[in-house]
Order: sequence, then structure tokens, then C-alpha cells
Amino acid sequence: MNPAIAPEADEIDLRHLFNTLWLQRKVIGKFALACALIGVLIGQLSTKYVSEGVLQTGQINASNYKRYESVLLTGSNLAKFLERNKQANKDTAELLDGLSLSAARLKDAIKPEFAFTDKDQKSLGVKSSASDGGAMIGLRLSFEHSEPTLGAPVLLLGDYVRDTLLRVDLEGTVNSECLSNQTVEQSLRIAQIKDEFSTKQELARAKTLRGLNGKGGEVRQLVSLDKGGERFLSPQAQLNAVEITISELQLAQINRERDLKSSALRQAYYCETVKVLQKPGNTDVVLEEMKAIQDVVFKDQDKTVPIIEQTGSELNLQRLGWENTYLRGMRFVSSPEGSEVKSRKPGRATGLILGALLGSLLGIVFVFGRQWWQANKAEITAA
Repeated sequence: MNPAIAPEADEIDLRHLFNTLWLQRKVIGKFALACALIGVLIGQLSTKYVSEGVLQTGQINASNYKRYESVLLTGSNLAKFLERNKQANKDTAELLDGLSLSAARLKDAIKPEFAFTDKDQKSLGVKSSASDGGAMIGLRLSFEHSEPTLGAPVLLLGDYVRDTLLRVDLEGTVNSECLSNQTVEQSLRIAQIKDEFSTKQELARAKTLRGLNGKGGEVRQLVSLDKGGERFLSPQAQLNAVEITISELQLAQINRERDLKSSALRQAYYCETVKVLQKPGNTDVVLEEMKAIQDVVFKDQDKTVPIIEQTGSELNLQRLGWENTYLRGMRFVSSPEGSEVKSRKPGRATGLILGALLGSLLGIVFVFGRQWWQANKAEITAA
């Protein structure tokens, strides 16, 4: 061979490489087949049955959702809810137990749903303003499991969401009303004592003016009212002013008596409800007990008295609003029972292709690694 055209020792002979791969094609094929089967098996084992549904939340929107989120996504609250609901299907409750132990899974299971997402804008080729597209329409509840669940966990998760949102509102309102009505009662009583003293003073002044009024005739005069000049008005004019002041004080006392009566009823109602909320129980039961508490508080009251009737009606309306908003108004847009679908990550076909490619690569590495070892074995062992 001509030395001028002899191949360098460090050059790679592609023909030799391809020849090696062709001779070892069965070995490489076995690697590819084995990994392809593993890929299919992984795809099969990754099969999940996913069910989901959008729960309409009414007055819960993007601006106030943060108020509820921290409570809603706390696993211990979900665990307490499942413990309270003994009537729930045991198997379904056990499935949700896993969510209560994982903050990440619970957060994936409960997500806000908006009217128009970025994905919707891209798919439809339109743009939406933040005022309408960013509106929160509810919560998307989802659950995945290796076996079919027929949507039962999502339905139970919906009950948990209703109960939690209502409990947050109840606790916030009831605690605040209990404390504020205690303060209102004290402030009204202080104002009442002050006005009672002022009324006595004005009555004494009126008595004196009536005595002065009978000692002389009416004298017409022009008097400046600046800096206490009203004291130089005629006794009759001063008496008229005093009587008006007494009338205003008496009207204020009447209104204050009404407010005191209403505040006392509200305080008894709300502060007793605080005790109920501290006990384990679902919020629908709490609402029923609130109705019973109101019956006890108003039992000996005269319902024909306007302020008593007004207070009772306001409490009934508030409770009815909670029932309509949370217990009746919060519904799934479509039932989760028919939404369950199979999901694989990766799919069996994808697992097959990726497994075959990875197996082929491993087979090639094995073939060349073995060839290199055989070529250098003697030298390595001798060293």
C-alpha cells in the first residue's frame, strides 16, 4: 500500500462502524425490544382516570378569593371535613384523604376558573380585556386515580368547598357581629345616660323660663345670637328653644331605646352562634341551629313591636342569603359523574417509540463498549 494514502491510525472508519452495527443488529434489536416493552408498560401503569367539574361560586370572585384560598387549601381542614362526614362513602373519603396529606395535590385539585383564559384567546384568535376575560366564574375541581371513580371524589370535594367557603363567611360575620354589638350596647348606654342628664337640665330650665314668662309682657327686641346672645331673648323665645331641645333629646332617646333593643337581640343571637361554630359540624347544620337560636332569643319578645319584627326579619334574610348563595346556588356547571376520562403520561404509543429509541441507543453503546473491551482487555489486564 502506498504510504502516502494510508489511513491515519486515529481516523474513524465509518464502513467498519456500520459493519459492526449490522453484525450486532440482533443484540441492538433485543435492547430496543426490551426497552420498548418497558416503555409500553410505563405508559400502561401511568394510566389515570381523571374526573373534573367547574363549581359555580357566585359572589366569590378573583378580588376576594384570597380570603378563602388559604383555608380551602389547608389539608387539615379537608381531613376534619371528612372526619365529620361519617355518612359519606367510606371508599370515596379514603381517596380524598390522600389530598389532605399533600398540599401540592390539593392545590392541583382546586383551582380558580376564569371566563376567558390565555389559552382560549390563542385558540380563538381574539383578545379579552381584564375586566371581562379575567372574571372568575368558579372553581375547577379535579381528581385522578388509577381506577375509575365515576366522579364521586369530585362531588364530595364540591361539598367540602361549599362547606369551607360558607364557614369562612359565617365565622367572619358572626364573630364580628358578636363583638360589635357588645360595644354598641355599651356606647348607646353611655349616650343614653348623658342625654338623660341633659334632659333633666333642660326641663329645669324650662320651668324657670315659664316662671319668668308670667312676670312681664312680650318685649320685642333685636338681639345678636353671637357669643351667647340668645340669653337676652325674651323668656318666651328661650322657652320655645328649650322645648325644641327637650323634644329632640326625647326623640333621640326613643331611637336609642330601639337600637338598644335590637343590639341586645343581635348580641344574644350572634354570640350564641359563635359557640355553635366552635363545635365540630357541617355548616348546613350550623344554619339550622342558628334558626333554633333565633327562636329562643325571640321567644318572649312582642313580635308586633316594629324594631323586634325588623330585627327578626333582617336575621332571617341574612340566613336565607347564606343558604341561597352556598347551599343552593353553588352548583356544578356539568356533573363530574360523566366527565371521567383516561389519561396516560406518556401514552402507550409514545412509550413504545421512546423505549425503542432509547433501547437502540443503549444497544449501540453496549456493542461498542464490548468491542472496545475485547480489543483492550489484554492490555488492561497486563497493566
